[in-house]
Amino acid sequence: MSHFWTRKFLSRPGKKRAPRPITLSTNAAGVTLSAGSDGATMIAWDQVKRMVAFKRDVYAYDMICLLIELVPRGVVEVNESMPGWKELVHAVETQLPGAKPYAEWFMPVTFPAFETSPVDIFKRV
Repeated sequence: MSHFWTRKFLSRPGKKRAPRPITLSTNAAGVTLSAGSDGATMIAWDQVKRMVAFKRDVYAYDMICLLIELVPRGVVEVNESMPGWKELVHAVETQLPGAKPYAEWFMPVTFPAFETSPVDIFKRV
């Protein structure tokens, strides 16, 4: 894992922030992140340069996350607590050719507990 953005993002200290209610929705065009009255952001599948699955230690439990690196620049993090998560992780394997299926990356990310355990699930060549 030598990629600059991945290292930078994963090394961020865990900061407590007020939760923002973000909803994920997927379709053939991409992923939409909706934050209620704050609007929505669309990420087209062809903008996805790389995806890394990992987990964050949030004190009493681990939270599975996806780090999405975008073309030409930018990084977005989504997590399993967001509505639409299941649809997103299953859409990745059908919409991004060559992406690891959820069934292949989930267990290596999940164990051991309280370790970051990053797994590359997609990288655009």
